[in-house]
Amino acid sequence: GFNSIVFSFLTGFEAERKIVEKLTRWTMMIGLGLNFTAAAFNIAIGKYNAWRSLGTAKFMKAHMRVFGIGQNGMWDYRMAKKAQLILEEYGILTYRPEDQLEDASRDTLLDKFLFFPMTTAEKWIQRAQFVGELTDEQWNAYEINEHGKLEIVDSANALTPDQVGRKVRAVQNVQGRGYSELDQRLIQVYAVGSMVM
Repeated sequence: GFNSIVFSFLTGFEAERKIVEKLTRWTMMIGLGLNFTAAAFNIAIGKYNAWRSLGTAKFMKAHMRVFGIGQNGMWDYRMAKKAQLILEEYGILTYRPEDQLEDASRDTLLDKFLFFPMTTAEKWIQRAQFVGELTDEQWNAYEINEHGKLEIVDSANALTPDQVGRKVRAVQNVQGRGYSELDQRLIQVYAVGSMVM
């Protein structure tokens, strides 16, 4: 009767799995995807932490580089492109929220649209900080060639793999590392346990 239906519901049958998936998806969409306030606070906290770590001068320089604002205060396409190419070259994102979405089968076009504020905020926070970690010599060691590709013009000051690793760790120490696979599993077990209780 009723007890066997309740028991079967709590023991892992298909109906239970589908209900839990729907509740989890709904929670992610409302709590993370549609929560523009959370994205705004994430940016504010991330930028505050970057400012504390870099100091005002390096923080401003980082954003001028990323947005392509030259010394004269005017927009410089080549400067913005150079920052983008350096970031692409070294693939520095220490936490990629879209990886977690893909791992959770949340990589549809709708999901990408809903989670755009969160993923964009995280990219902006981390990328600007990484560029801010570069010294002027390291920044000037790169230029864009006539084909629009990044090239090293000063190999003595170009980033080594060890320097990239140290700068990525500096960003991680300030901005966090996101959730590891173990963290994700523990959070999922807790969430499912809480739902069952």
